[in-house]
Amino acid sequence: MLVGRNRGRRGLAAVALLVGVLAAPVGVAGAAEVAAPVPPAGTMRDLGTLSGGTSSVGRAINDQGLVAGYGDTAGGSDHAFLWSVSGGMRDLGTLGGEISSGQAINERGQVAGFGNTADGSLHAFLWSASCGMRDLGTLSGGTSSGQGVNEQGQVTGFGTAADGSVHAFLRSASGGMRDLGTLSGGATSLGQAINERGQVTGFGTAADGSMHAFLWSP
Repeated sequence: MLVGRNRGRRGLAAVALLVGVLAAPVGVAGAAEVAAPVPPAGTMRDLGTLSGGTSSVGRAINDQGLVAGYGDTAGGSDHAFLWSVSGGMRDLGTLGGEISSGQAINERGQVAGFGNTADGSLHAFLWSASCGMRDLGTLSGGTSSGQGVNEQGQVTGFGTAADGSVHAFLRSASGGMRDLGTLSGGATSLGQAINERGQVTGFGTAADGSMHAFLWSP
């Protein structure tokens, strides 16, 4: 299991480096887990961990107080979770591989993120209570990560193109995964958030290599 843990943590670290955020990885499977007692208002609540785990990371929250993130369990891999007051920390599983991470959540409780498949490649996912974790596929390069989701279930994030460069994407049920391209002259872009109009914001490289924010509109 130590080999699986190392591979999973390298996968999370690779995505974190692309996004520019380094978070201490954690993670594996479980069910609804360790829920801490409700603290007084104005204090910080411990959300606990997945079953058998020792650490967890919250990544996103909706207006209902549902939290998505990832945590480790006894097996040593990192798994996405959904936490609620009534259900505690629920393991959302994987795409057939060892790791997954919840990166965003909408008001419907749908969670977007990434996980590896049975062959070890990282793919974006969209999880819902009715359908479970769905593989959203990739751009032409074979790797993707979900970073934002709106109320329609449209997901944005980033993936590798055929030439190995990283591009922002917009994924919808009707249109599949659309490559949003890059800023003029730039080589890289990453989608980070999406609104109800389907507009995407994130960041990418400009022609001189500097990093600039972008807004993409359909």
